[in-house]
Amino acid sequence: MIPKVRFVYSPVYQMVVLELRTGLTKYDEKVFGKISRDVWKHEDIKKKKDYAKRLQLIWDKEGVRALMAMSRIVGFGWDEKIIKCYLLDSSQSFSDPMTIRASYDIERDIEGTLHEMGHNLEVQNLDKINWKRYNREFGKEDISVRHHILLHAILKLAYVRAFGHAKAEKYLSFYGTMPHTYARAWEIVNSYGAEKIIKDFIKG
Repeated sequence: MIPKVRFVYSPVYQMVVLELRTGLTKYDEKVFGKISRDVWKHEDIKKKKDYAKRLQLIWDKEGVRALMAMSRIVGFGWDEKIIKCYLLDSSQSFSDPMTIRASYDIERDIEGTLHEMGHNLEVQNLDKINWKRYNREFGKEDISVRHHILLHAILKLAYVRAFGHAKAEKYLSFYGTMPHTYARAWEIVNSYGAEKIIKDFIKG
């Protein structure tokens, strides 16, 4: 199925992530107190929740098209009807619970969400991917590279199908500022062929 993605900002979740990242807790008042007070500023919470609403409006027009394209390309969908996507500061993005490091740039955050939704799609359908053959083919690559080869192949095809070549190129250009492992994954996708990756490693 194609899930509905709901963008939210949670100061409680933000605090938990900050505690994990800094090694501090709310009881470390001398150091952590200012960070805590900043997170709970009413005007900042309102600003971030307002951004989540603006992002939601664009997502409902564009993001859904890309999810449909991704599902058609691989031949399967997501298990959940609704996926809550948390927008946070000072965090890396990850797929479950869906968490996006907000850039406050609509297009970048749409693409970041699609990226994590792609990871989510893989995790929810592990049995539909030929991991034995996949790891045999790409086993010598860094683990982060391996985690992104299939995903990038899906995204490359889905962006063109959903948005056309011009917008797809813009979305893909965002990866130019990301870690070198992403660049290596794109290099493999472009040399191996996105369509061939789907054909070879997605179980028919």
